[in-house]
Amino acid sequence: MLKKHGEREHAERANDTTGAETPMKIKLHHVNLCSTNVPALDAFYRDVLDMKTEPGLEQSRTPGGGYPGKVSFASSGTGSSDHLTAALFWQKAGTSGIHVPYKGGSAAHLDLIAGNVDASFQNLGSITQHVKAGKMKILAVTGSKRDPAVPDVPTLTEAGVPGIEVYSWQAFVAPKGLPASVKTRLQPALIAAIRHPDTVKKFNEQGFEVVANSPEEFAKFLNDELARWKQVVDTGGIRQTD
Repeated sequence: MLKKHGEREHAERANDTTGAETPMKIKLHHVNLCSTNVPALDAFYRDVLDMKTEPGLEQSRTPGGGYPGKVSFASSGTGSSDHLTAALFWQKAGTSGIHVPYKGGSAAHLDLIAGNVDASFQNLGSITQHVKAGKMKILAVTGSKRDPAVPDVPTLTEAGVPGIEVYSWQAFVAPKGLPASVKTRLQPALIAAIRHPDTVKKFNEQGFEVVANSPEEFAKFLNDELARWKQVVDTGGIRQTD
């Protein structure tokens, strides 16, 4: 599911050897995955993305506001969920920023902590330990409501930027051609296991929300997500270089 250094420095950083990737553009082709007949059993869990920065950068509570093209956003790579969430943020906020892609989330986390980039959208579950240690500060979450794991953190809608409800999610799928009789037995068993109070408690403690919906609900969600992110890519003119 968005800094103190200028564009020139970030252009230089993109070519260094510390983990940052050379900026590139990616093209997303709209493919209806549900038409491949891969059975989707249900959505397992989901996790909000949160906008975070290094402690002390409070002006980023409205990142880009008054500073278009100046605030840098780290991502785990071009085309990643955090990159596209930042693109969506810029579109909804009517501003722009500097995208700094890295070779994975860990490298982005380290540079964010070091203050080499200003902000990032990251999964709440992946940075909880950094927040607790005071190394990162969460500015807002991308959920439709506040996350129980960080109840004092506002949603982006509350922070003044509506229309950015983004979740990272996991789902159970099965091989093509799975017999209907097997699916009928397996799906309820998975739901029961996921909804067990002990399982829910452990996931909630890590910032995850258990969904456990039906195959039909998940198929609709997936199609809506594909259409949504295709629009973000097309609107942002995001393309993959040859």
